[in-house]
Amino acid sequence: MDELNWLPRTLESAAAQLTTHPFTLYVCVNQPDAWWDDTEKDSVCRNNAELLDLLSEFGSTHMGLDLVVLDRSSKGKGWTGKNSGVGWARKVLFDHILSIADDNDLLISMDADTEFDNGYFESVAANFRSTASGLQFPCPTIIGFPKAMKRQGAPFCTMKSTCATLP
Repeated sequence: MDELNWLPRTLESAAAQLTTHPFTLYVCVNQPDAWWDDTEKDSVCRNNAELLDLLSEFGSTHMGLDLVVLDRSSKGKGWTGKNSGVGWARKVLFDHILSIADDNDLLISMDADTEFDNGYFESVAANFRSTASGLQFPCPTIIGFPKAMKRQGAPFCTMKSTCATLP
């Protein structure tokens, strides 16, 4: 729940990638909408609002980074009913990505506290170029190709874009 402390490192890791592949970084900031009326969740709500500000600032100071933010935490935009949590955030984010991804795009899912070296995206792409089928790496990274994911109905997928979710 404390992505504000960890996400800047993940963003910097993504921005520092040395790759010939253009990529887009997708971030879904999320929480149940009812938390805005729960005094025990006030700190989470404020933290997520600060996180949205950080993402906006990061996007404007790293002009070469294609950053897409799905705001599912601001008042009136949060989850309602039983559909909430990290699993739902990933589903919503990947539904969005799959609706615009090409079949040969490569998507990488990672948590907000993930750090990686500047050759990570390129090494993932090289692994996919060397095999005819998708690979699956241990969590927190889940990788595959959109066409196969659509066929399997999986909420996770697989570089025109390297997509990263940070719930």
